[in-house]
Amino acid sequence: MAGGGQHTESGRKMASAGKSRPILWLIIFGGMAYAVYHFDLPQKFGFMPASAPDMVLLEPHREASTYTRLAAGVAIVDRFRSYQDVSTVLESLEKAGYEDVQRSTRRAVESEEYPPFRFDKLTVEKYAHLKHPGMLTLQFFNDRLFQAEFVPSDPEEYARKQRQLGLERDQNARREKIEGDLRVASTVELAISTVGQNLGTEPFVIWQDLSLIRQREQWDRHFGAIPKQMVADY
Repeated sequence: MAGGGQHTESGRKMASAGKSRPILWLIIFGGMAYAVYHFDLPQKFGFMPASAPDMVLLEPHREASTYTRLAAGVAIVDRFRSYQDVSTVLESLEKAGYEDVQRSTRRAVESEEYPPFRFDKLTVEKYAHLKHPGMLTLQFFNDRLFQAEFVPSDPEEYARKQRQLGLERDQNARREKIEGDLRVASTVELAISTVGQNLGTEPFVIWQDLSLIRQREQWDRHFGAIPKQMVADY
């Protein structure tokens, strides 16, 4: 009977130990997980894959709102306004019958060391401006339209029509106007002149929101030197 009691007691200890092992492993794995995510060990020891930073939840940079805020914007070529996002512009192009639109995106991987940095570009090869065909390129900084460029297919024919834009001509045949934050400039007349042809000047009209141009330049001054991983989507 005594021997049986000892076996019973031993069995109880083994059963108790067996029950405690799962709890012990939970404590160990929980501690490891905390260390990995709290102390950012994968990045510090260099074994995190390049795409992993996008998956980690990071605190926004303290100046993030400065480079993502919205405003009423200015009129930019036909139906568009600056500060419109990519989706809104794509929808507007589709409604106008432009379905063959090429898009590219270049952005910096999210980081706590700098605010968001993303550029999108939309290209419409058969766009009509002032009832004249050409190529339209729309550019966005942090999902806000800041610039449009139109290259006419027939610069000489377009030069006669662009007078509707009300641009002032300088002595070099360039045209420009600035109204508040809106800048519109043209090299079309210069491009078709003898001087422009000798220089190889490209004919284009450009619309810019100067507030976003200044903001983009400010980003470059303050954060451009910080090492960053760039990602391109086409």
